[in-house]
Amino acid sequence: MVGIPTRSVSCLTCRRRKKKCDKTAPTCLKCEKAGLECEGYTDGLVWVNRTVDNRPKLQVRLRQQQQQPDSAHGQQLVLHDDDSNTNSSSSPDGSSPDSDRARPPDILLPAHLARSAREQLYMGYFGSTLLAAGTTIPSDQAMSFASMGWTKHIGPLYETDPAVRSAAMATSSAIIATLHNDKQLQVKGIQAYNSSVVEMVKGLQRTNWYKRDGLLTAARIMATFELLFISKDKDTPEPLAWRGHNQGQQAIFLARGPAAFATGPAHQLYSDARINMVMLSMGQRKRSPFASPAWDKIPWKKHPKAVKDELIDMMQDVPEILEYIDEFKTSTDPHRRQDLEMLIMSRCNAVRADLDAWATDRGESLQRFDCFANIGPIEPPKNDVEFAFHHMTTIYWFTAGMLACIKSFFTSRYGEERIPQRPPGWYTTYGGAAAGTPASSSSPANNSSYGYDDDSHSPASAVSASSTTTTAPSVSVTEHYLWESAMYATREVYAMGFFFMPDAGVAHSAAGLMSLAVMLRYYLHPAAFCILGNEVEMVQGLYSTPILGIPIGQLLRRILGGHLPPLVANTDGPRMSHGLGWF
Repeated sequence: MVGIPTRSVSCLTCRRRKKKCDKTAPTCLKCEKAGLECEGYTDGLVWVNRTVDNRPKLQVRLRQQQQQPDSAHGQQLVLHDDDSNTNSSSSPDGSSPDSDRARPPDILLPAHLARSAREQLYMGYFGSTLLAAGTTIPSDQAMSFASMGWTKHIGPLYETDPAVRSAAMATSSAIIATLHNDKQLQVKGIQAYNSSVVEMVKGLQRTNWYKRDGLLTAARIMATFELLFISKDKDTPEPLAWRGHNQGQQAIFLARGPAAFATGPAHQLYSDARINMVMLSMGQRKRSPFASPAWDKIPWKKHPKAVKDELIDMMQDVPEILEYIDEFKTSTDPHRRQDLEMLIMSRCNAVRADLDAWATDRGESLQRFDCFANIGPIEPPKNDVEFAFHHMTTIYWFTAGMLACIKSFFTSRYGEERIPQRPPGWYTTYGGAAAGTPASSSSPANNSSYGYDDDSHSPASAVSASSTTTTAPSVSVTEHYLWESAMYATREVYAMGFFFMPDAGVAHSAAGLMSLAVMLRYYLHPAAFCILGNEVEMVQGLYSTPILGIPIGQLLRRILGGHLPPLVANTDGPRMSHGLGWF
């Protein structure tokens, strides 16, 4: 990745306005004072050393000249074309099929140029493997569905911020080393990562350190590195773990305040980090510090909220609900417990109503990866937009599933633990019917075929499904929420594999790990229910799937603190329980 050379070192905005630039990095102060978005100091970045399939065409190896080990030219970079080694088969006479074609000569570069060329090569590979479908810059539509837009700022900040430069080189080196099992390059990646930590410490010691977009970007890259590459042979992450980097980003956001993220790269960095901030608060089971009117509105004064931003607005209420649940479980005051129960159910209903409205606006598009709305196998995502929409859909599913689990808990506390029988027409009610799905063996029924009483916690009167069907038995409100949570978990399982396809990209796979860790909470509980029967086997099958050579099961053990509990689920029906996964 290189910047197109220019004669001026002023920022692009000042050059376009023909104003004198103060050349402050990463954004000039003159632009900030004028209320303009500083576009940085490069004319744009291009990924080099890439073929039409978005993969680097050149290979790199360092050759030490044995004759002059101490000379200035002792270490050189040898670049050679991949095509010279791709066809290794020989003809019967022992000659190569391409022997008549002259082999391109090696390009020998001195050490000072070798470093630059090597960085270009590695960053080219980094750019082509980071995002889905080989894209190097996320499309506008993809950025509206998933939190990948921040990656477009890596290039400009790479040129101006040492922490971003070291973090990007560490990750790119680790990706190449892992894919090619290059132990030497793995060491180089660790060394580059250590350099990024040093640069991060230096940056934090500077005046107004929290105003640097480079620190936020470097922390995001370093979190991915820690998640995928640190302690590769261990089941637990190092003390400086990926969670720590998310906490560092949170501290920077809060120090700068919401107004600092209304324009420029800072807005994109905050917008795309919100999902990680929500997940961090969910893990802490504490109200998100960003769940306030100021943080919900000020950063979007000049930017309309994207589809994913609206979804994350709703997710930000879930950590506070979890905090209330923990207080409910520990409180001994019956009046306080009653108040908390009413508050929790009220908040869950409000969030669910917002989710339903959001889903209605999406229409049938939400069925794209829904196993209950597709005939036969689900078609994989084909481009970066579909991968982004897939990620957003799974976030919607596990958020709705968590709310259903919470509501089942508070509606079943006074009942006995039991397994409800699978009611007739269950599939049509809880998953929708599509030709060729399990519903084809059931009698058709509409979505109102089951009644339940949300106030009495008891079965409501049955309603007629249609003129051609028999009256179906009603289910209690608790049974309804148990079935509903099982449906969302099933959808997650059948769509989860798309996160880990070869074309998914490193960033999408890392996001999939977090979604998988959340979904596992459902199937780790004795009350979990397999609607289609093989969900547990499918999840266990994912454990052996590698991300950059590391099995997902090993990465999950690290995320879950070193222990990967056995999955437990049944096919008889969801058990009534005083606690059920996902919360």
